[in-house]
Amino acid sequence: MKNLLCLIVFSLFFIFGCSPKTLDIPKIESDSSVDADSTYSDSDISDGDISDSIEDAGSDSGDTGVDVQDAQPDSLDSGDSDPDILRDDGLESGTYYEKMVNSTDRTLITEYFNEISWLPPQGAYLLIGKVVEFNSITGIKWFSMGGTGFTYSYGNFWPASTVKLAASVFALKKVAEYGLTGDAVLSFSDDDGNYSGTLRNLYETAIINSDNVSYNRLMLIAGFTEVNDQYLTEDAGYPDMILQRRYTHPFPESDLRHSPEITYSEGTLSGIIPSRSSSQIYSVCPEDANCITLSEMTDILRRVVMDELDFPDSWNLSSHDHALLMDALLVSPDKITPEM
Repeated sequence: MKNLLCLIVFSLFFIFGCSPKTLDIPKIESDSSVDADSTYSDSDISDGDISDSIEDAGSDSGDTGVDVQDAQPDSLDSGDSDPDILRDDGLESGTYYEKMVNSTDRTLITEYFNEISWLPPQGAYLLIGKVVEFNSITGIKWFSMGGTGFTYSYGNFWPASTVKLAASVFALKKVAEYGLTGDAVLSFSDDDGNYSGTLRNLYETAIINSDNVSYNRLMLIAGFTEVNDQYLTEDAGYPDMILQRRYTHPFPESDLRHSPEITYSEGTLSGIIPSRSSSQIYSVCPEDANCITLSEMTDILRRVVMDELDFPDSWNLSSHDHALLMDALLVSPDKITPEM
């Protein structure tokens, strides 16, 4: 679980998945401080480990930052709980996003980079979640490099294939309305051609192989309106996230606003999911872009991982679908090594 609850996104150039225990950071000898607008130098690179800073910050040795280990209360449901460790059972009032905005540490990462004299690439956006588990309760302590964990992507960075997990979840939720699972056989025609196969095949190829056509089809199954006005709402904890970009364009007019009629069968169930259309325009996310913040993107993942615990804010997928989705995540590539 810990391997899935930490994301680093270097916008436009790098996207990595990492473990809070093994987050390796290249070290650059420099006296410059670091901020979101810093320039990048690629000289004298060696290994460092920001996870040690997250583990040890604020200890008696005089390190700066927050001591995550010492901050752990005896029980997350006691009155003495650290307000900056967000309990993950969905029992507190308000959305997770609201609590995350107010509790995320926005200084430790920068302080650590300054301490080792390392400058991240220009335009880097960084958000880390450290999982804290005790007394059968799970919580997360969040760290953002400045405010980059909450920076809106439009005009700043492109979320690319990171949105494919969300498309997979929303397609599963849509077919669940018809009593179906990822094993349902779906048949339809779209701008990419004809498809007849399981939903599972689509989300596995989208997540494991980063297949763009599969992503398009997951979005068409989920539905434009359902995705943006039912699943990605402020009340659900996604005040800024919008998904509307098609990742292939066989025709100039190809988009995700028009879902075709879909026939389905699974076991004794068979029927039709009607065609759907939307003319909704989102002015805050122009040019049919996909627009997110790192915090929202990471929360999609958090709720998938926590789904097996049946918390109130989990996605409530069937245990079968959840297991298969987790399998796809665990075998998918977790690191992209950039060419230098």
